[in-house]
Amino acid sequence: MINQDVFDKLLEIGGTDLARKVIDLFLEHTPGKVQSLRTGLEQQDCKAIERAAHSIKSSGANLGLEELRQLASELELAANRGEFETCASLVPQLENACVAADAALQVRQKEMGPL
Repeated sequence: MINQDVFDKLLEIGGTDLARKVIDLFLEHTPGKVQSLRTGLEQQDCKAIERAAHSIKSSGANLGLEELRQLASELELAANRGEFETCASLVPQLENACVAADAALQVRQKEMGPL
């Protein structure tokens, strides 16, 4: 689920403090981005979908969440092209990837030990 090389690079750059902050930001902000995806679908607003997907993609890339990053990238591209039907099929997949990422990151936080 988490690309260890990418996560190790994050630890190398800023230690566990930075890793915890980046994880906390992901856990705090991703549910709102997922809601933005849902709202974008309801309103058939590809620009809103594109913005939310881009944000999720970037957050996922920073943490080594490869599956999530890839799905968000595909969704961002589809939204940019105005391919609403493709967006509608990718959003649920990305939502599931976000749930899995959330669980994996919570485990990773526990593995890093207390503050």
